Amino acid sequence: MPRPPTSVAARAASQERRPSAQIIMFSHQFYENQELAATAAEKGCLPVYKTYDDACARNLLVTVKWAANRVSAQTGGSRS
Repeated sequence: MPRPPTSVAARAASQERRPSAQIIMFSHQFYENQELAATAAEKGCLPVYKTYDDACARNLLVTVKWAANRVSAQTGGSRS
């Protein structure tokens, strides 16, 4: 049974107050309800549509590395 759509929006709202962290909302629900992706973005999250294949896993890895590098740049550290 799929989770209710509000769960994604609720998680986005709870993460809104963390300016130094890059929050990625990774969900298959964005396809069914595009309003969720818009809400996540409005709350400061990066909405990423999830599928269940290798291409999606590779794209998520690239996204996580991008976010880690942004956090590292903001804090003066180095990550790769």
